[in-house]
Formats: sequence, structure tokens, C-alpha cells
Amino acid sequence: MCSLPMRPVARTSRSNRTSTCGPGGVWGDCVGQKTAMPRDCTSPQDNDCDGLPDNTLDNVCKCEIGAKEACNTHPQDGIGICKAGSRTCVALQGGSASDWSACSGGQGPKARNCASSQDNDCDGVPDNTLDNVCKCQIGATRKCDTHPQDGVGICKAGTQTCVATQSGAGSDWGSCTGSQGPKARDCSSSLDNDCDGVPDGGTGGPAFVKVPEGYCIDSTEVTRAQYQAWLNTNPSTAGQPVGCEGNKTFQPDATCLTGTNVCQTGCSQHPQVCIDWCDAYAYCQAVGKRLCGSIAGGHVDAARGNDFTASQWYNACTSHGRHAYPYGGAFDYDFCALGASTAPVASHNDCQSKVNGYRGIYDLSGNVQEWEDACNGDNCFVRGGWYYDDDRSGGLPCNGGSQTPRTQNRMSPGMGTGFRCCSR
Repeated sequence: MCSLPMRPVARTSRSNRTSTCGPGGVWGDCVGQKTAMPRDCTSPQDNDCDGLPDNTLDNVCKCEIGAKEACNTHPQDGIGICKAGSRTCVALQGGSASDWSACSGGQGPKARNCASSQDNDCDGVPDNTLDNVCKCQIGATRKCDTHPQDGVGICKAGTQTCVATQSGAGSDWGSCTGSQGPKARDCSSSLDNDCDGVPDGGTGGPAFVKVPEGYCIDSTEVTRAQYQAWLNTNPSTAGQPVGCEGNKTFQPDATCLTGTNVCQTGCSQHPQVCIDWCDAYAYCQAVGKRLCGSIAGGHVDAARGNDFTASQWYNACTSHGRHAYPYGGAFDYDFCALGASTAPVASHNDCQSKVNGYRGIYDLSGNVQEWEDACNGDNCFVRGGWYYDDDRSGGLPCNGGSQTPRTQNRMSPGMGTGFRCCSR
């Protein structure tokens, strides 16, 4: 019972509930009662009535929901690819608890990669910075094993490629491949093996035959067509050898060409005649060969003109000293081009050696006599006789029929004088 005052009286219970004394002295219903609620880790109130704000951090609410912090940190964070991870505080159990999420986004140092422009090992410089570990840029190439003649003939530098080592953590230059230096000259080759700028077998004229002594000699005399092809290039008369200073043209002598015994029509495959020694010398030089001379190189000493160990021409004619004539030991009028005029080169198949290694060299006897780089003053050897010779004249044997071969003034063209070239 309660005493009803002049106005209603309220009372408060120990549980913070409130009731009001009503008519008849009876307490009315209790109102405003609050009981403990589930904890809310985001709330500063004490919803669970434990005497502490709900968001007080402890082993249930381990972090402030929504907060972030770094995780998975490294000493190199902020250098190169290295960086700390991040984690976020998330609600658990409907918000009555909280905890940190898994760490994401962190990156520690990796092994160096010499192909990468990134700083993967977090040392402050890009991985592909060249040093004593990454010695070159992977995939790059450079020349190696170079030669002064590179780019001439067969000569070329090699190539090295930078390759990964240590599974990419290092790099170094690989082996040198593809290099080619100069080789010994091979007169039977169309390549420039010695890298002097001229094919070993020359650039024009008759095909070469390589003899066992290692040099090459034209298979025939130089033809009119071949000589004319050179004239069509307008060759300069500058730079001729001593003794040829007065040679102002390489054109065949016009008066000589009108001679009675000189071929007049259909002559393209006949040997070139009516040229002097200087013309022959210049032609051979221009096509990457030389006027036949010494086996050792240069001119033949006149005293050794009939020495098969010295003269390129005489060695080929005698098959290295075996025969008096290119075809054998005895003269045969029908074997070589003899008669009233020149004949097409190599048109007499028997006019060649039967000895292997010298076979295929035609007309070393007859057709036309041939200038040789063997001079005594202004007189130079002419070898092998010409079409107007016979055996009694002595010009047809390889030795010219005497101790000393025939000679002719170097500036004097002849209607029966031509030439062939040998290798340099």
C-alpha cells in the first residue's frame, strides 16, 4: 500500500525500474526497466552492463572495427617492390566481437632478375643495373672475335648473346659464334677466302685450272670477247708497272688488227691479239689475277724461264717437267691450232695435257704465243709459239726450242701474240 499524496508519487527500485503510487494507495506498473544486452564492439556504451564501455579492447573486442594497420613488414619496405601488407579489423558474432582480418598486399624482397627493370631484391637499384653479377643485358648481342678484314670476302666478326645465369639472378656473355677470319687463298674458289677484296679465282676471263703445285692458270688464252668486256669498263691507264709509263691506251693496235692473218669476223672466241705486254699485265690485274710469272709470286727471273719449279707457265706446259709439249713428248702437227690464222680457244681437244692435274689447260702450244711476266729489260718472254709456227721454227715446244724462250719488246703488239693469266 502507498499513501496517495496530493499528487502521484514515484519510487525507484534497485533495478532502476520506476513505479507510481496510484489511486487507492496501490503502486502502479513498473516502467523503464533495462536489462543487459549483447556487447557491441563499436559502441562506447556499456550495453552488456559489465561496468565498461563495449568498445573497450580486450580478448573479445580485439580491435576497433574498421581500423587498419600494417602487417607483414620488412626492413626494406618502401624500397623497390618491397612494401608492408594491410589488415582490417572486422566484426565477428554480429558485432559482439572483433578481430583482425588476414594480412594482404605485403611484398618482401625476391631473387634478383637481371632481365627486369624493377628492383625485385629491394636493394635500391633496378635489377638490370649492370655490375659484376648482371654483367650484360639479357638478350643483348655484341661482336666478338673481330678481324681487320671483317665485311670483306668471307671475313666476319662473331656474335655473343647475353644469357641468364643463376636462374636469372645473374647474366654473362655466351660463347662467340659465327666468326670467320681470313683463310689461305684458294684460286679454284669463287669466294674471297683471304679477304683481300677480290674473289680468289678472279672476277673475269677464262676459268681457272688448279695445278698440283697449288696455283691456278687460265684454261685458255683470254678471248677477244673477254678482253672487250674489260675495255667496256673504261679502265684507267694510271698505276701501270715500271716500263709501261708510255702505254696510254689498252686498246688493241688498230694497224695490227687489219693484218692479213688476223681474224676479221666471228672472232669473239678467238684469242685476243695485237696487244702489248703492258695491256696483258693490266687486264690480268684488273680481273683479280696476274700475268703468269713466278710460282713463288711476282715475275720470273729471265734466267729461270725454262725452270718448271720457277715458272707458272712453263710448269703447266710441261706437266711439271714431264713433257716437251703440253700433250706429250713428241710433236704432232694435228694436235694444236696451227695454220693461217687463230682458232677459237680450246677448239683442239688434243692440245692439252693427259696428266691428271694439268688436264683442261688448252693451247699452251700454237694458236697464239703468250706474254709472260718474265722480262730482261724491255724484252719479255712470249711462250708456246703461234699458229704460223711449225716444229722446225722452234717456237712450239714448251721451252721455245732453245735454252731461252722467245722474247718480244714489251710495247710491241703482234698479230700472233696473246696472253693468259695465272693466280696471284
